[in-house]
Amino acid sequence: MDQINAVAEVIACIVLFPSIMRAWRLKIVQGVHWLTPAFFWSYGIWNLFYYHSLEQWWSGLAAILLATQNTVWLLMVLRYTPRRDPRRASPNPIN
Repeated sequence: MDQINAVAEVIACIVLFPSIMRAWRLKIVQGVHWLTPAFFWSYGIWNLFYYHSLEQWWSGLAAILLATQNTVWLLMVLRYTPRRDPRRASPNPIN
């Protein structure tokens, strides 16, 4: 079970990696609210302690990779998401 879970964690790393690379290349993140990566970051940090307590070493190692990627992704979302200037806000909330 530990190794199967570790594979799932590694697949999550593979799936997240293109988003990180795109944000790094373009220096912009759009359409992602910071709460989504913040939740997965906190869940990943929890997993570091949880897998250790269960002595699931494969999952723990994979969780280190995923938590690191989630940290980078969260920081990029916070840094590269365009900020709206409230002085230039459109009266139409769709724009």
